[in-house]
Amino acid sequence: MNRQFCARGVLVADGVGCAIAGSAVLGSDRVASSIDLSLTSRPIIVTALGATSATLFAGAVRSRDSDLALAAAVNLGWVGVCLIAMSRRPSRLGVALIAATAAFDSVAATAQWRLRATTEALERSDRSWNQSI
Repeated sequence: MNRQFCARGVLVADGVGCAIAGSAVLGSDRVASSIDLSLTSRPIIVTALGATSATLFAGAVRSRDSDLALAAAVNLGWVGVCLIAMSRRPSRLGVALIAATAAFDSVAATAQWRLRATTEALERSDRSWNQSI
């Protein structure tokens, strides 16, 4: 399977996941309150998820190594946010949602980083091959 096709697939899947999560937080008081009982962080979470989704979709269009590296870094940032959110004692539903988000984002970050590293290794290999000719 083509590396660029896989990279685009991972970026699109991640972007869709962020869009769905943002819609769920925006559209459901139960989901939003399971993460933050006061609902004060709802607009911030929805905006951040929307921005993340847009960034991932833009990266999928270009699908460059720098886009994959940025996506991996953003996903690691979300894992950090999830760890902080766990310290705020969310409800059982909140714990499940936050843990699922952290797991998905860590897998996505790993895939994005590995797809990038594979490309760089291939590019180095191609350069060394071209120089030897």
